[in-house]
This record gives sequence, C-alpha cells and structure tokens, in this order.
Amino acid sequence: MTNTLPIPCKSPGRSPGSSAIGRRQRGLTMVEMMIALTVAAILLSVGVPGFLDLIRGKHLAAAASDLKADLDFARSEAQKRNRRVLVCPAGPVANTCGTGTDWAAGWLVCVDADANGACDAATTTAPNPLRQQAAVNAAVTITGPNGAMRFTGGGEAPVAYAFTVGGTWSGATAKSIAVETSGLVLN
Repeated sequence: MTNTLPIPCKSPGRSPGSSAIGRRQRGLTMVEMMIALTVAAILLSVGVPGFLDLIRGKHLAAAASDLKADLDFARSEAQKRNRRVLVCPAGPVANTCGTGTDWAAGWLVCVDADANGACDAATTTAPNPLRQQAAVNAAVTITGPNGAMRFTGGGEAPVAYAFTVGGTWSGATAKSIAVETSGLVLN
C-alpha cells in the first residue's frame, strides 16, 4: 500500500493573491458611502419633524390630562371635606396662588376654608396645598380663568370655567376643558 498526499491545484501562472479576482472586498466604496448618507439624510429630514410633532402632542395631551385630573380631585376634595377648595395658577411665591390667565407655570389645589381666595396655611394635620403641579413643557400653553377658581363644599362651581390647552407649534390641536356650575369637569 502506498501513501499518497493530496496536492493542491493552482492555476497556472498565478500566485495566490496576485489579482483581485477571487479575493473578497471589504468595506464600502466612496460612492456607496455617499448614497447611504444621502438616503439617511432624506429619511431623517422626513422623519424628525413628524417625530417632534408627536412628542409635542404627547406633552400637550399630558398637560390636559393632568389639569383635568386635578380639577376632578379638587371637586372630590371639596365634597369630602365639605369645604371650599381652590384651583389656581401658581404664584411667584411657593404655595401661593397667582393671578392672570396663564396657567402654564403650574397650578395649585388647596383648601380655602376662610373663603379669602387664598390657600390656607398648612398645618401638620392639614397639609396645604393638597396638590401642586409644576410648569408644563415650554411648547404647551394653558389659558384659564383669571386667578383662582373654586369649588364649594358641595362640589359645585359658582360660575362656569373654561380652560384651553394648546401648543406653540404650527398644526397644534388645542384641547378644551370646561367646568360647569354643577362642578362637572368636561373635556
């Protein structure tokens, strides 16, 4: 028996790696890279504005939802405590009501048992304000009644109140929230 070894076959007249034929290319050519960058730029220019509008719309919806929840909470607390409860724009001093119709800087929900139109002083057994909302996103606007709105101890509102939550960008869809004299909060 004879032992034979396999002999590799080579193309005649060529040494391995002597030409590009048969070798694998790695990476991208400059033309391929420029095409990929152009496609990416087009996709970003179409997608980013829509994505920003989506984010802004979510901020607007969240602000409207927070405001409605706090109005519902204020009515509930007025009924539960059988006391006057205010919802007011945040003032320049912490835990105080502000004036004006711009509610975007935040708002307070607080007890006003002495009916003086301001939040009562907090005690260890009766914290006040009951809730405090921070300023909303800069792209969101909230307009409401001038100064504090109130719920009576029975949960009614002495007058109807209206809020508008909007956006500063083109195409923003505003949301309306109304408080009826019965105290019912609608959006």
